Amino acid sequence: PRREPVSRPDATRLVHELTRMRRYHDAVSVATQFADQAADDPAAQALAAWSLYEIGELTAASSYVERSLALGNEDPEILHLKSRICMELGDKDGALRAIGTMLEKQPDNPRFQCILGQHLLKAGDVSGARRALTRALELNPREIAAFATLSRLPGGALPEHCRFVEFLLHSGQVSPDDQIRAHYALALQYEDQGDDAQQFRHLRAMNDKKRATVSFDARRSREDTLRMISHYS
Repeated sequence: PRREPVSRPDATRLVHELTRMRRYHDAVSVATQFADQAADDPAAQALAAWSLYEIGELTAASSYVERSLALGNEDPEILHLKSRICMELGDKDGALRAIGTMLEKQPDNPRFQCILGQHLLKAGDVSGARRALTRALELNPREIAAFATLSRLPGGALPEHCRFVEFLLHSGQVSPDDQIRAHYALALQYEDQGDDAQQFRHLRAMNDKKRATVSFDARRSREDTLRMISHYS
């Protein structure tokens, strides 16, 4: 059957729905076909790049990133993606240049400061990572990713950061995923302080919240495994 042209909103919606369903290769198929169909659309190239990144096709994703940038894409998220791809390909300098360009556009964006800190940490610049992560929390004390990363550095987060994250957890202002990160980060902080009771309180809370997101039945898993053993040689 001949291909019918589709609109960007329709293609984007379909790719996001397939990704939500974890049908990642189907999402890639739709996104790359749409990118090739809309070769002069920088957003279409970015959509293909993100979908390829999801399945670990970094080199192919990078080529679509460069196409998007060459077409004038000024969305900082495409630079964010470029930085992630560069870092995973071992190009630390390229990753930091991409982050630097993002911050030139939005220097007071706490999420971008957090990403800078995470990349600096991967590059081995611990003091630079601490400065960027601290800056992210100054801009937005609710930036849990920055707090979680900072907690892993020597010296950890500041006491006022810990108190504020404790407050956020008690007040229910944290998403489920960030609750897991926050509890683990606080457990690390209390471990450094030698407070075993508080450390294990947060570890238990983290495990309980994570367990609630996992659908696993040990009995059913055992039965499935025994069926495979009996069926196959």
